[in-house]
Amino acid sequence: MDSGGFCLAAAAFVMAASMLGLPRKIKRLDKKIRKLYKNNGVKNDMSKLLEELVGKKCTLYSVSGFGSVGTILSFDEDWVKFEYDSKKDKKTIKILKIDDIDSFEIKE
Repeated sequence: MDSGGFCLAAAAFVMAASMLGLPRKIKRLDKKIRKLYKNNGVKNDMSKLLEELVGKKCTLYSVSGFGSVGTILSFDEDWVKFEYDSKKDKKTIKILKIDDIDSFEIKE
């Protein structure tokens, strides 16, 4: 391998190695930003919407891929208590962070 190829391979390795820690840094920055919003009194827009949905049937989708039809039992500024039918018709209660809710659909 000539010196040009070696330098290119070394540069690619250094770039790839530096990017490995990037998702962790982004996640840390996201947490800091959320904390700043909370400390400055910014109320989560999702919690305003959830006030209207307590006791109503809806489909809730989270960023982690969870999606199910159920009833919102209660919520506070950070968490939602959601009851849904799991396998074998068992009632299951799931507690989700409001920030992790991707979307929801109201069932009439």
